[in-house]
Amino acid sequence: MKKKHMPIGVIITVALLIVITGAYSTWNHMDPAHTCAQCHEIRATHEAWLISAHKDIACTECHGTAISEGIHSLTEKSHMLWSHWTKKIRNEDIRMNEKQVLYVTERCAGCHRSEHAGWLSGGHGATYRNIYLDEKHNQMEKPYADCFRCHGMFYDGTIANMMALEGDASTYYMKDKKQEERPVIPCLACHQIHTESGNTPKTSFYVRAEKKHLRTDHLSRVVMYEGNREVRTSDDPNALLCLQCHSPNAWHHAGSEDDRTPTGVHEGLSCMACHKPHSNETRNSCKECHPALSNCGLDVMTMNTTYVDKSSPYNIHHISCVSCHEESSVK
Repeated sequence: MKKKHMPIGVIITVALLIVITGAYSTWNHMDPAHTCAQCHEIRATHEAWLISAHKDIACTECHGTAISEGIHSLTEKSHMLWSHWTKKIRNEDIRMNEKQVLYVTERCAGCHRSEHAGWLSGGHGATYRNIYLDEKHNQMEKPYADCFRCHGMFYDGTIANMMALEGDASTYYMKDKKQEERPVIPCLACHQIHTESGNTPKTSFYVRAEKKHLRTDHLSRVVMYEGNREVRTSDDPNALLCLQCHSPNAWHHAGSEDDRTPTGVHEGLSCMACHKPHSNETRNSCKECHPALSNCGLDVMTMNTTYVDKSSPYNIHHISCVSCHEESSVK
């Protein structure tokens, strides 16, 4: 009885698959200077990565590979190649869309777990539903294009693409239901992945209009006023970052609009003095600077210091000596 042999075509196919798989795996683990950075468009990004805090993290850890997400990533990478050879697109015009930004955010969470958990639990983890379907706020101000400056920096369309704004606030709705559960302030809103390591700040502000990050120590100082008096503000770059969204009115009055610039006894303090960076939590922050009793004998931990309660005389952002004491006693 003749022995059955595997058809030569099957043997060749299997051998080719082994070679291709091995070559592809080797490519993904090689020094990017000899792979990704061979493309002139990627060279500048590779050079930035080399001096960044993530220089020991492989490109594929954040960007994935051509097959890491199955047919989706294969289609995406194929489209990138097609666009490269068929369209006149400059490298600086290529930006990640919102879906890609959220993909990277998931990769951030893989290493920065505590920061991600804090972000999810705090106000900056808000979704499009939380912001754009807030009927009470919509009654005061109808959603418009500039909302994306802080809430939805990476959204790919316009406010008209995203929402139906006919009628009154009670009838507004999101056209794309998937958009409702997406976060409006992902990691890349305040962080640039390839930012330099060392003494440079770890934060950058993403400017939607320019589609670029701006390092927080390069942000312009904002002059603030309490009445006609110029308020002393913090030199912390992170405080400047907060001010980009928690901004005052056109006259730069401290405490106006969404501004939280400290005045009174906390004038000059950075936001980070009281707020945890990712969760924004302030619980027990008073204990960081004050003993059980404050300098004047009051137990600060029992005082209503939140800005949320509009009736509180102890709003932490502008509490002063006369908030607790008669003006004559502090002269």
